[in-house]
Amino acid sequence: MKLAAEVAPRILVAGSVAHVEGLRALGDTKRAGWSLLARRAARSGVDLVVVGRPAAGADALAAIARLKDDPATASTPVLHAAPAEDACPECRADVCLSTGSSAGELARVAEALLDLARARARSSGLSAARDSLAAGAVARPAP
Repeated sequence: MKLAAEVAPRILVAGSVAHVEGLRALGDTKRAGWSLLARRAARSGVDLVVVGRPAAGADALAAIARLKDDPATASTPVLHAAPAEDACPECRADVCLSTGSSAGELARVAEALLDLARARARSSGLSAARDSLAAGAVARPAP
C-alpha cells in the first residue's frame, strides 16, 4: 500500500527493453540515451536504472560499469535486461534478467530492487541517527 506522501520511484531506462509498460506502472519512467545515462542518473537522483539491449555502437556493460564507478550512482540499483544469448559474467548490474522472461517478471524484479533500495536507505538513515546520538552521548560531560 502506497502512502499519500510517498513519492513515486524514478526509473531511468536505456536501450531496448521488452515489457517496459510494467515499469511505468511502478513509477515515473524516463528514457536516457547511452552517452548521457550516467550523467542523467546522477543529476536526477533516480531510484532504479534499467539497461536493455544497446543500440549499435553502445556498450551496455561499460555503461553499467560507469554507473557503479561513480560515487553519485554507485548505490543505485541497476537491472540489466540482457538478451538471452548474451552471457553476463563481467556484468556489474545488481540483477541480470533475460529479455526472454515473462511480461510481469521485469516489473516484479524491478519492484524488488526498489524495495531493497528503500530498505537500505531506511537502514542507513537509522544508522546515521544512531551514530549521531552515540556521538552526542559521548560528548556530554558526566553529571
